[in-house]
Amino acid sequence: MSKYLIGYNTIIIKFPYRSSEYRKDLRKIISDKLIGVEVIDESSDRLTIQVLVNVKELPVNASLQRMAHVASGMLKDGLTGLLTNDRQVLEDVLDRDNVVDKLYLYTLRQINAVIRGYLKIQDIGLGGIGETLEYGIVAKSIERVADHAQRIAFNVIKIIDYGNSIDSDIVDALRDYDNVVNDIFMSSVNSFIRRNRKKAHELLDNTPSLISQIENKVSKVASKVQRDVALYFHLRMIMDSMRRVTDYSMDISEATIDLS
Repeated sequence: MSKYLIGYNTIIIKFPYRSSEYRKDLRKIISDKLIGVEVIDESSDRLTIQVLVNVKELPVNASLQRMAHVASGMLKDGLTGLLTNDRQVLEDVLDRDNVVDKLYLYTLRQINAVIRGYLKIQDIGLGGIGETLEYGIVAKSIERVADHAQRIAFNVIKIIDYGNSIDSDIVDALRDYDNVVNDIFMSSVNSFIRRNRKKAHELLDNTPSLISQIENKVSKVASKVQRDVALYFHLRMIMDSMRRVTDYSMDISEATIDLS
C-alpha cells in the first residue's frame, strides 16, 4: 500500500514460502481498495501488480467530486433505511465505503507522485504545488464523512435488529437533520472545487447556529426513549456522526479559504 501511495507503477511482492492464503487476501485488498491496479503475474512465491490507470483521465477535482457524491448518497440512504427498515439498502451503504476509500487512496497517490516529482502538477489538474496540502485535507475530510455515513448505517441496522418501532416524529427529526447536514457537506465540497470563498465564509458563519437549533429539536424528541437505553444509545450515535460530518464540512470550508 505504501508503494502504491508513493507513486510506483509496478510492485513485486515476494514471499519466503508458498503462501496461497496471503496471495488470496492481497488480491481482495487490491480489488476493494485500489483503482486501476491489476495482478499481471503470480507464482507460489511472488505477486506482481501493475498500476494501469491514466492520471489525466481522473484528475484530483474529479476524484474529490466522485468521493463526495458517493458519501452524500451514503448519508441519504442510511436514513432511508431507517424509514423503510430495508436492511439491504443499509448493507449496500456499508459496502460503498470501499468506493470512497479507493478514490481517497488514489488522490493521495496523485498528490504524493507530484510532491516526489513523478508527475507534473498540471497532470493532476492543480495550479501549483502549494495547493496539495489543502487537497489532501479535503480528501481526508470526505473520506471521514463516508466513514461516519457507514457508522450511521451500522447503527440503523442495530436499531432494526433491536425490533422496537420508533415514533414517526423521531424519524422525521433525524431525516431533517440528515438533509441539512448533507446539504452543508455538498455545499462545502462544491465551494472548494469552484474556489468560492464567499460561499465558504457563509457556511462557516451560518452553520453553527443552524446545527445547534436542529440538534436541540432532535435531542428533544429523542429524549422520549431515554429509558430504552439500547435504542437511545444508537440514536445518540447517529446524531454524533451527523455532528462530525458537519465538523468535517467546516474543515473543507476553511481549506477553501486557505486555497483562495
